[in-house]
Amino acid sequence: MKRKTLLLLTVTIAALFWVGTLIAHATGTTDQHGKQDGKANARMTIQRRDNKEAGQTERTGTLLMTNKTTGQMKNRGEQQERNKVVQQTENREAIKLARALRRKGINDARVLAAVEKVPRHLFIDEKLSAYAYHDRPLPIEKGQTISQPFTVAFQTQLLKLQPGEKVLEIGTGSGYQAAILCEMGVEVYSIERYHLLYQTAKETLNKLGYHPNLYHGDGFEGLPEHAPFDKILLTAAPEEVPEKLLQQLKIGGWLVGPLGGRMGQKMTKIERISEEKFRKTLHGDFIFVPMQEGTEK
Repeated sequence: MKRKTLLLLTVTIAALFWVGTLIAHATGTTDQHGKQDGKANARMTIQRRDNKEAGQTERTGTLLMTNKTTGQMKNRGEQQERNKVVQQTENREAIKLARALRRKGINDARVLAAVEKVPRHLFIDEKLSAYAYHDRPLPIEKGQTISQPFTVAFQTQLLKLQPGEKVLEIGTGSGYQAAILCEMGVEVYSIERYHLLYQTAKETLNKLGYHPNLYHGDGFEGLPEHAPFDKILLTAAPEEVPEKLLQQLKIGGWLVGPLGGRMGQKMTKIERISEEKFRKTLHGDFIFVPMQEGTEK
């Protein structure tokens, strides 16, 4: 009886021990899984936080870029608006100048329209821009001048230009007169003895969309390889018209320019009647810089 009781007790203890081991193992496994799940959850939390921060950073960066771009666009828009206002102001000044020239006797509508369109302020030193649309000559490089607007308009009117005519200008200077001729719809050839003026005028004219045929050379020689010309315009004053220029005139064409010394010149129109015959008419007193031979770099 005692042996049976002892055996039963031993079996019971062993069973309890086995059950306890199973429970402990199960609990350990659960804890381990819990820890792993906790770590995974922590990683997911960190990842979400990182993603959130990255998203905030990205949004912040995008916002900064957007603000910068918006600012640049705003500045660009403001600059364009200022340029537009300046251009409108200058256009109004050119229109006022054309009206003043009309009151002084310029009656060729095409000449006046050209004066309204050409931005004279771009052909002079910026420091003199306040005087750009005054009816007065202004200094340019090499001791030369941009002619008084009335003089430019008066000479152009005397030429009586027709669209498509071939015109030779002696003395490109600033390029303003060449621009007026381009606006008149003629084929322009212009020669300048000073290389600096030739280069500056070419750059200014091309930027404005004018593309006359410009040359650095001696105005006394003209451009015989492109002759004959329908009209020739002198923007500097020789004492007498060079014979070579007269020979480059087409029969029926004419030359307009100031003739005389430093104390004053007469605006002169010389029309070619035939191979050897020319007719001269005078059109008032003017003062121009003297026309010089040769070239200068």
